[in-house]
Amino acid sequence: MNSFIRIRETFAITLFCLIAFAVSGVVNAATIQILEGTPVKLKFKKDLKITSGAFKKNDIIPITLDQPIDMNGIILVGAGAEGQARVVEVEKAKRGGKPGSIKIEFVEIKPNGKFNLSEGDAINLKGGQIEATGKKKGFWPYCFFKFILKGGEAEIETDKVYEVEVAETVLMQSNE
Repeated sequence: MNSFIRIRETFAITLFCLIAFAVSGVVNAATIQILEGTPVKLKFKKDLKITSGAFKKNDIIPITLDQPIDMNGIILVGAGAEGQARVVEVEKAKRGGKPGSIKIEFVEIKPNGKFNLSEGDAINLKGGQIEATGKKKGFWPYCFFKFILKGGEAEIETDKVYEVEVAETVLMQSNE
């Protein structure tokens, strides 16, 4: 008799918990992982010119997702999601014909669409450093003007698609 009462109480508690989860929507929420190392294709916003003369160290540069991140046909982050790149190093062109240089890294992308991150608000990225160096002014015919002429500013290609990776495994949860 005593064991029958325990079984009945356990059943009642279990049933109560299942109903509570169903009402709160936890049971119906879909959770999918984006694994570390998943390739991500990014591009810069249109009409953006990234040069060593226009940016300073730690400046933020807007980027967008070129192709969606999907797992088995389920789109987790849609194309066009916005993110950030950051200027890591920059040196402006100098007199004496010395060229400018710039180095940037892709930092993060923010999800859009039907899935959100379960923790945080952006997917961290790795493996995406791009650098460029401007043209040095040659010795001839500038030998007399070399000390007053500046070298060329470095420029990052903005019409190109860049591939980086997801830095760490993240959990995505459905909004619906």
